[in-house]
Amino acid sequence: MPDDLLDKRSGHTQSVSRALSLLTKLSEEPEGLNLSELARRVKLAPSTAHRLLTTLQLDQYVRFEDGRWLIGVQCFNVGFFYLRAPGGCFMERL
Repeated sequence: MPDDLLDKRSGHTQSVSRALSLLTKLSEEPEGLNLSELARRVKLAPSTAHRLLTTLQLDQYVRFEDGRWLIGVQCFNVGFFYLRAPGGCFMERL
């Protein structure tokens, strides 16, 4: 695989990983977090965190209210469909 293609693929993987770390951290904070605190907790530059958050906001994975970033409705939808999937609900396995 050419190095430039590998670099691009790694970059995309890194972006997804960083976006998921933002979602994970926000899921731990029901009151949400401001940009600088969120970026600090996930060890990202605020500009990088903001770029990823605004991308996630476009698809409603996060929302911005009163200066704080919070989990968005699309995260609920993903979780809901996971629970509905065959084998997805832990209660079905009990």
